[in-house]
Amino acid sequence: MANLSNCFFLATYVTTTPPPSGVAPDTALVPIRPLSASIRLCSNATWDPNFSIISGANGTMGSNATVFSNPYNLFIDQNNMIYVADYGNYRIQKFNTSSAIGTTVASTSPFQPTTIYVDGAGTIYSCEEAYGVMHYGRVQKYTQGNIYGITLLGGSGKCGTALNQLCGCGGIYADRSGSLYVSDSQNNRVLLYNTTTGSIALLAGTNGIGGSKPDQLSYPGGIYVDENQTLFVLDESN
Repeated sequence: MANLSNCFFLATYVTTTPPPSGVAPDTALVPIRPLSASIRLCSNATWDPNFSIISGANGTMGSNATVFSNPYNLFIDQNNMIYVADYGNYRIQKFNTSSAIGTTVASTSPFQPTTIYVDGAGTIYSCEEAYGVMHYGRVQKYTQGNIYGITLLGGSGKCGTALNQLCGCGGIYADRSGSLYVSDSQNNRVLLYNTTTGSIALLAGTNGIGGSKPDQLSYPGGIYVDENQTLFVLDESN
């Protein structure tokens, strides 16, 4: 059995609650019912000392196709292609496991990518922040073959609690129905963005108010949605 001191909890939410009757989806605040029990994850795995470097160099930063500058996050798609949020180089790089040479699939300047999700069609959804302004973020969509994206959320030039504003972006996930889940970290909430209609709803947490109550979050980070439409949130400061 794992040592419980090495365990942490994921706050879990059911994502099937509809907007209140008569309220438009893009303006409705839709609190989600927390599950009665959180899921406990324990770090009882051991590190395999046998590994290989796919790309990058030990302790060396750079901007060519084989190195990174402060890589933040990675994503592995269904074809085992590796996508890296190369934060310091304002780009997203794509690799296969047989080559250390990356291809730039997204140019994020003047924002820097923090976390990414790639769907089955090869569309990249990227959480990004403005350089030097940690509370100002956006979500970008990059279609396959286009290194320049379109803004879906945020990017308005300031932090705020309106549904179309972001104050940090700690996690992102897209499901098969065209719904995009976004951790708005500094606003202590998770938003749901419909990529078909453009509607936005509040799924979990509160606007700008963090806490440890069952219906609150405190600096949410990574998120995941399973096949039962259950939302899992890494509640970092709790």
